[in-house]
Amino acid sequence: MNTASTSTINNPVTPPPPPAQSAPEGMSEDTKTIVTVLLLIFAYPIGLILMWVWTKWKTWIKILITLLILPFIIIFISILSIGILSTVNTQEQMIKGQCISSCSKSDNVNSCVNQCMEQKGQSPIYPNE
Repeated sequence: MNTASTSTINNPVTPPPPPAQSAPEGMSEDTKTIVTVLLLIFAYPIGLILMWVWTKWKTWIKILITLLILPFIIIFISILSIGILSTVNTQEQMIKGQCISSCSKSDNVNSCVNQCMEQKGQSPIYPNE
């Protein structure tokens, strides 16, 4: 018996591995990381969503980044809101607030507020009864 023919029967020939692809499909993890970091800096909400959905970072890192950046976003929104409210809330609004506050214990609040507004040179806010 021939030993060469016996070895090919017992050990079947395996096909060669497929050729390696020259260019990977899609973006690499490094590219995703760079894009995500830039979006976290310049477009926080989009970057935060991409960080949670797109990257393969560890969960504790994602939670840490979310918690570290969140206070700064809250402070930014608070400052922005104060700025907007201070420009919208004109002097007339301040006078209305003072009149309503000073007339809160009056029996007839509406007429008290109207008289207070007229005394300060503003138009009454409640219609005549």
